[in-house]
Formats: sequence, C-alpha cells, structure tokens
Amino acid sequence: MEEALLVEKYRPRTIDECILPESLKDTFSDILKSGDIPNMILSGGAGCGKTTVARALCGQLGRDLMFINASEDGGIDTLRTRIRQFASC
Repeated sequence: MEEALLVEKYRPRTIDECILPESLKDTFSDILKSGDIPNMILSGGAGCGKTTVARALCGQLGRDLMFINASEDGGIDTLRTRIRQFASC
C-alpha cells in the first residue's frame, strides 16, 4: 500500500512533466491547445507511461476518465455496465 502511495506522489501531473520523445510531447501539447481529446488507444509495455499520459491529459483539460484493463475487464459485461454508465453521465 505504501508503494502505491509513493507511485501516485511522484507521478507526473502534466504533459510537460512526462518524460516523452519530443514528437509525442508536441502531439499531446497540440491536443491540450485544441482542448479536444480525440479517440486514442495507448499501447505499449508495462511502465512506459500510458496511464500517466492519460491522467495528465484529462487532468489538464478537466475531463473525467475511466481505466479498463482489457486483460482483466475485456468481457461484454464490462461494455454493458461500466462503459455505458460512464458514457451516459
């Protein structure tokens, strides 16, 4: 539990704080400037920053977000319940 707290304590809160290639940082900065988040699928190995980037984008734009781990929550019941409820708010 203490480890999770440290992870959240030191997680970057903005795109500028994230360690990313300049091309990706520019892309995410353009998204912030436009104010609209396009549909995206962030993929990559564990620890590469997918969740951090998603949290930073949504946090900076004041948007709600929902995380789904497709390997754990990839069934049709997830679509019918959690996603539908989230999208209808």
